[in-house]
Amino acid sequence: MEDTQLYTMLLGIKFPWLVTKVQVVMELNRVDVWVEDVEGAKFPCAECKKESPVHDHTEMQVWRHLDTCQLQTFLHARLPRTKCPVDGVRQILSPWGRNRGHRLPGCLNHG
Repeated sequence: MEDTQLYTMLLGIKFPWLVTKVQVVMELNRVDVWVEDVEGAKFPCAECKKESPVHDHTEMQVWRHLDTCQLQTFLHARLPRTKCPVDGVRQILSPWGRNRGHRLPGCLNHG
């Protein structure tokens, strides 16, 4: 089993999201996981919940996840912004954390 498959299961990542990269840095006791949305996927508008196409993406954001085997775990993603015919361009809500990610001090920047 590859690291991307393992972290897909561990973090409960579901379609239309994919774990695309996992980096374990034992010297720092951390694991970084990158998640991307599937190209062509539609997401519910943050306002009216109508399925809408992706307009663009936010800058890379970072969420602190629960530890994995005593390793600090960080999730990296660019959230889609949908183009809703009713509400216009809206950022989707993150399925794994708060509305906005946090640029945490000391996070690796491997975008």
